Amino acid sequence: MFAIALMCTLAAWPAAAADTPRWLQIKSPNFELFTTAGERSGRDVARHFEQVRAFFLDTMGLASKSGMPVRILVFRSDKEYAPYAPNDFSSAFYQGTGDRDYIVMKSASSEQFPVAVHEYTHLLVKHAGIAVPVWFNEGLAELYSNLKPLGGKIEVGAVILPHLRELQQSKWIDLATLLAVQHDSPLYNERNHAGLFYSESWALVHMLYLGTDYRPRLPVLLDGLKAGAGMPETFQKAYGKPVEQVQKDLAVYLNATTFNASLFSTKLAKGPDDLETNESSPLEAGLVLADILAGRRGKSAAARQLYGELARDNQKDWRVEAGQARLSVLDGKRGEALTHYAGAVELGSTSAGMFLDYGRLLRAEGKHAEAVAALRRAVEIDPSDRDARLELGYAHVIDGEFDQALVQFKMVKSVPEMQAFGYFHAMAYAFYRLDRLPEAKAAASNCRKYARSAGEIARLDQLLASIDYVPRYPLLGGDSPHRGPGGPPGEDTEPPRTRNAARLAVAEGTLQQIECLAGKIRMQIGVGGNSISFALDPASVNTRNGAPVDFTCGPQNPRRIRIEYEAKEDAMPKTTGVVRSTDFPE
Repeated sequence: MFAIALMCTLAAWPAAAADTPRWLQIKSPNFELFTTAGERSGRDVARHFEQVRAFFLDTMGLASKSGMPVRILVFRSDKEYAPYAPNDFSSAFYQGTGDRDYIVMKSASSEQFPVAVHEYTHLLVKHAGIAVPVWFNEGLAELYSNLKPLGGKIEVGAVILPHLRELQQSKWIDLATLLAVQHDSPLYNERNHAGLFYSESWALVHMLYLGTDYRPRLPVLLDGLKAGAGMPETFQKAYGKPVEQVQKDLAVYLNATTFNASLFSTKLAKGPDDLETNESSPLEAGLVLADILAGRRGKSAAARQLYGELARDNQKDWRVEAGQARLSVLDGKRGEALTHYAGAVELGSTSAGMFLDYGRLLRAEGKHAEAVAALRRAVEIDPSDRDARLELGYAHVIDGEFDQALVQFKMVKSVPEMQAFGYFHAMAYAFYRLDRLPEAKAAASNCRKYARSAGEIARLDQLLASIDYVPRYPLLGGDSPHRGPGGPPGEDTEPPRTRNAARLAVAEGTLQQIECLAGKIRMQIGVGGNSISFALDPASVNTRNGAPVDFTCGPQNPRRIRIEYEAKEDAMPKTTGVVRSTDFPE
């Protein structure tokens, strides 16, 4: 009986193995590839990506800015790929998740190589730190997708015949509509629309980059895209034409008998032969698949199930806890995420990216001391992690530790344009709070270059006004000052009456922080190079115009303030007195 049972078990093994994908892990110098398509095909894909990376690096100096190798997933069939696909027609996609970049492909066929270039272009655009519109992102990726060797050089911009035929046979998308497409638009996500969207986006970018009349003004267009300006205004400024005329020019451009292309004086590298190939463990492959599912819209339940299975079988692996934490954040379950992050720390996490995410969440939850500790750990693990240093600097600013904030800011060599306003604004504010006004003005001047929105401009103007402000009265005085004949029109020229015959002192400076402490409120004002705190009871505070006092707890945007206060040191700990009136001078 035992022999029969054993034979039945052995007979079942081949069938079970055939149903379970065999994952291989192939490592090249800059990529980490996971595949079920076999070793030979996987190695070919890895070499191709190394060639593509070398081209962009040699010709334009562009490469991934992440310290981690880019991960590539290559499936062996449509069936395996389908659960991860963003829609029912794409054959590959790029996804950035936390500190990782993924390029996912449904097969290793050489026909997929242009798709690989397309997705790698998306990665480069993301790492450039520029938020570009969908049409430009897809059109640029298509423009570079069919780069190929030509006479010892590399040609970019050859006509993509399927796109050209699509445009010749279809009614075009109105250009104003094309320029406004977002990631959730049907024109981008539905099979019967997406083909035309990709084709028209490719054609438009081809004309803008390679068209004789349009190429010279391309830098102006790119400046508009970087600034986040509206598309009609951007095209009008760059080309002096409304988008309706640009669409007419595009139709003429596509009816031409010849098309321009770019030739780069470089060769496609052969690609490395020293590729390391190993069987991937179920844990390694499972973490990769779960990470991708976590970042896909509508796949949260599948990701949660897979993480649950991995946690059951790998209870001592911090990476599972970290993955669950990220998924919880994406699902809006912050408390659950904090528990998982704490679990990953306890299990010995060595990921700078995980500590960065943990620190950000702790800071968002108001846990400043814990946030600083997590962000410091991120910097210890990876001293070159720019985002971790920036976040640590911002945390120090919030905590009033301006010297420490500047230490972190000064160790950041460069920031993407998307982060530049916040970086220079925080630096200017830290210098201002330390009374280092020339340096504050210099940082604010740099900040001005990156102020895009009306809100950013207003914030910067407010900070500059505080930096430049010279008090009209003594910073601290025993009596309300006599304004004299030179005071602003409409103001009293005599000292205001004191309340209940008590003589009130005056402090004038910059409102810095409102602390709400167990039913009591403490106001912190920057006076000269010092910070002075006062007890505040909104119910007993007068204002110049009689309006109620409405303060929000926490750090305040820099704002000039003049207060009258009653010297009373025992009102609250660490306070100079009790605020009796407030005024915000212009």
